Amino acid sequence: MIRAVLFDMDGTVFDSEKIYCAALAKVAKGSKMEEELAEVLLAISGRNRADIYAYLHARYGEDFPAEEIFAKRDAMMMKQIDAEGVPFKPGFPEVFERLKKQGLSVALVTSTHRERVNKYLQMSGIENAFDYIKTGESVAHSKPAPDIFLLTAEAMGFAPEECVVVEDSRNGVLSGVSAGMRVVLIPDMQPVTPDLPPVLWQCIPTVESLPELIQKENE
Repeated sequence: MIRAVLFDMDGTVFDSEKIYCAALAKVAKGSKMEEELAEVLLAISGRNRADIYAYLHARYGEDFPAEEIFAKRDAMMMKQIDAEGVPFKPGFPEVFERLKKQGLSVALVTSTHRERVNKYLQMSGIENAFDYIKTGESVAHSKPAPDIFLLTAEAMGFAPEECVVVEDSRNGVLSGVSAGMRVVLIPDMQPVTPDLPPVLWQCIPTVESLPELIQKENE
């Protein structure tokens, strides 16, 4: 029985990954990771900032200016978001109400820090859409570790097998699978790598069909 839906934020609820990726591509020019950006993005997507910095320093050396690059990226993308807002992915926010009408609990589970999460929710008018919110600074090990999803399920009072994770990134999928939850992938900026389809519960183009899939599973 599915009782809760745990949504990732960037690239899943909000169409923000393309903004992040475009900004990072600009500020990464001339750095060691410029030519490997697609591979790096696949590796860091879904991780919190501490884990991203650790990954980049391990890959390129302790002198790699990861913090400086991401500070510039943040400033660039927030300038655009402040001016234009943060757009929803297709199907949001209507799907929240459809899921709640089915008696499901809805959580936001993201590696993004709480300050930015609150800003996006307020800007988009959905600050009251979620029954529970868990952000990246609340766990020592971010996605693909299962910690953030397991802590969310525990806090909400649900067993992992009662939860569905909705993700757009490979690290997010692996995190949900490791947590013992059903995982729905809605592809965004990243390719669907060959190891993902066998472990997914569903792969759908947009979130609109999710309520029906869950209803059918619960019948």
